[in-house]
Amino acid sequence: MEQLTKTEIINTIKLLDGQIHALDANKLSLYKPHDGCGGFDPSIENGQIAFHRSQAPIRMMVTGNRGGKTEASIMEASWLATGTHPYRKMKIPCKGKLYGESFPVIMETLWPKLEKWLPKSALDPRKPFHFNQMGYLTRINFLCGSFIAIGSYDQEYDKAEGSDWDFVGFDEPPPRELFVALMRGLVDRGICMWFSMTPLKEAWIYDELWQPGVAGTKKHVETFNWSSYGNPYVNKEALDLFASDLTPDERLVRIEGLFKKLQGLVIKTYEPEYSDIEPFELDDNFSIYEGLDVHSDKPNCALWKAIDQDGFRYAVGELSFDGGIYDFGQAIAEYRNELCKEGARIVASISDNSLNQKDMMFKINQKDELCRSLREAGEAVMPVMANKRNWVLPGIKKMIDLFRVIDHGGWKGPTEYLFDGCVPNYKSNLLHYQWPDKIISGVTMPVKKWDDFIDPSRYIESIAPKFTLPSEQALVHTYKGAYSERLSYADRRS
Repeated sequence: MEQLTKTEIINTIKLLDGQIHALDANKLSLYKPHDGCGGFDPSIENGQIAFHRSQAPIRMMVTGNRGGKTEASIMEASWLATGTHPYRKMKIPCKGKLYGESFPVIMETLWPKLEKWLPKSALDPRKPFHFNQMGYLTRINFLCGSFIAIGSYDQEYDKAEGSDWDFVGFDEPPPRELFVALMRGLVDRGICMWFSMTPLKEAWIYDELWQPGVAGTKKHVETFNWSSYGNPYVNKEALDLFASDLTPDERLVRIEGLFKKLQGLVIKTYEPEYSDIEPFELDDNFSIYEGLDVHSDKPNCALWKAIDQDGFRYAVGELSFDGGIYDFGQAIAEYRNELCKEGARIVASISDNSLNQKDMMFKINQKDELCRSLREAGEAVMPVMANKRNWVLPGIKKMIDLFRVIDHGGWKGPTEYLFDGCVPNYKSNLLHYQWPDKIISGVTMPVKKWDDFIDPSRYIESIAPKFTLPSEQALVHTYKGAYSERLSYADRRS
């Protein structure tokens, strides 16, 4: 440089400036989407390549941490907003929205990648970015007139109801209410929605989108899945170190990107591959216990478990009844008869304490009305109230133990089994019953959701059910606490 003349130095600076501008304008073309296998093979239908190529209205990109999903989401939005998408046509100008879990998280995850990939030449020079009073990014303006709004899951859902968008992208799982509100806004413009996520929570996505997408029952949903190791840009040594500190369950989710088990699952010992079995005949070698949970604002629920001489449980039937308490009793009687037609016996019925209350509309005691209905149907076993006091957490611990797969000496299995196809709601509850995301203080209880058939199962276990012979005294015992301090119940009618 010391040997250059002033004119040559000026020309060199101009040349370097030109190179910088050219590099900035060419940013989007520098992106190389990977194939999810650790390379860039465009013939492989997976990874970022397959995600960008897909024409499905709803695309689901589920990967492990550092799988490149957020990068792909940012590029998808940038291509659409600038009209440069190589596989999907979008009118220009257009308007889209990107969502993250919260604005602080957005500034930590989305903002750095937006700065990395968005060319300045594509942005509105007057005001390329909008920030709110807290300094959080809320909007990106493009030179072509397009814009991308930025939103977070902690905003009120009704704010999303009145808006319509050309495209919407979710970074990490959104609440269902937000998804529904935004779907309505996409209908008029043609649906273009995608998810980039590690499956840590929001169970509804697995049930309503992911499984139907994988099975092909929802043709408008396409799914993409790959491991963290499928990203060729990831630091493998750092990833190995991160993976080494994870439990097997955490590794399945955070590295493999699988929906194997949701984080915070309560009955995490339930494994369908061990517990779900083909139904068989219930003869006189089985005693049947009945758990009831009545509600005023949703269907009444009943669950039946058969127990054999070795103490193994079999969830054999369930009933969700949206009707009056008398008719509920009639439906229970009918179900009992079906379960006992080959010789099994109903030993006890245990109900939530809410049964023993007056119906405010008809001014009758619900337990009395249910018992009247059962007696008129020819039934002798009447419900008794569960010992609910301080028994929620011990009851959960008991269920966790019942589903734990153990070595029985030559074969492995749990203590409780499910008749496949006979208790679908109970199974769904077991797979979704969760602890709260945030533990504030005091005793932590599970979320009051996905528990309609978990509760009847707990009520049954609260009386220490066992196989009984017809000649045995009809006396039911209960436990207070986890497994201690035995108390006797009132005599049960038989």
